[in-house]
Amino acid sequence: FPDVAFGSIQSKVDSTQVFFYKGMAQSNFMFGADGAGLSDEAFYAKSLEMYQDFNTYPNYAEFFVEGWQHCFTQSQSLFNATTAGPEGGAGQRLDEWLKNSIDQTAASACSGPMQSPNVSSGYSYCDQSLYPKVVQVSK
Repeated sequence: FPDVAFGSIQSKVDSTQVFFYKGMAQSNFMFGADGAGLSDEAFYAKSLEMYQDFNTYPNYAEFFVEGWQHCFTQSQSLFNATTAGPEGGAGQRLDEWLKNSIDQTAASACSGPMQSPNVSSGYSYCDQSLYPKVVQVSK
């Protein structure tokens, strides 16, 4: 569907996703650092690998929120969240990004310094390979 814009809204370290990842790892006897022992920093770095794949599509953009919240569109967070966090702050507003997504003009958004993914850098950075990016759809 190259004529449709796609996007993701994602906390950098979604606590529910981390919980399920570690639970699945345990059920498959994966107890090491890549499994049930996965750190939040490693989870973020691994998730960025998926977003790098998604980012190869010109009609895709992502919105990263600093923090651990799992969902945004079912609560007041839809109107409060920015890239700085679920309760707002300096950064791109989620509700504006969603409007831009509908208008097919959304740009990928993230708060933090741009750099290459690195587990030792924590998770307050943004993957420089994903930015800048504006959705481009085929007409």
